[in-house]
Amino acid sequence: MQRNVKKRELKPEKVKEKVEKPEKELKMKTVELKVTGMKCVHCEANVAKALEKVEGVEKAIADRTHDRVLIRLTGEEVDENAIKRALAELEGKTYEGIVE
Repeated sequence: MQRNVKKRELKPEKVKEKVEKPEKELKMKTVELKVTGMKCVHCEANVAKALEKVEGVEKAIADRTHDRVLIRLTGEEVDENAIKRALAELEGKTYEGIVE
């Protein structure tokens, strides 16, 4: 059985667009936070989801084994009060500061 597969021609300018990072991404900063109280995968997901709702947070990845959350910011700084408020809504999760 033969399948008809449409071949696509790659244009150099399209490849360049996909390979080069947008200027916005180059300006992003990553910050590591200490957050205690995560006991399972669901806790990690809830913490990440809550932090991704904070203005200025692009992405959050939680790690319960080390009590850490890595966040990628859209700007240069993070509003620690907004992080505290977001985590206060989650039962048993405590923000303990930025890891230097």
